[in-house]
Amino acid sequence: MSVNKSAKATPEINDEEEITGRHIEISGTETVCSVQTLPMSEVVSEALRDWQKVWFQRLKALETDNLVFPNKDGKLKSYSGFRRQFGRFLKKKRLHIIA
Repeated sequence: MSVNKSAKATPEINDEEEITGRHIEISGTETVCSVQTLPMSEVVSEALRDWQKVWFQRLKALETDNLVFPNKDGKLKSYSGFRRQFGRFLKKKRLHIIA
């Protein structure tokens, strides 16, 4: 797995200077040291490819930015939304995170 981008949430502020939401965008990593390649077993790689195929079928009419865990509109998820969906993925595929 190659890590070469990051997600950044920028607050959306109205005329009264209140935060009304967050805009999430993909950008480059903050430092060169953040770019890395991580080992991944074939079982995990295959599970991720299968999961991505399912989502591409559901969202084939939408622009998905080639995301593996997009939201229902095919866009980048919030961090908490990603964690929930990733947790469901792990449970369905009977995978465990080893720290």
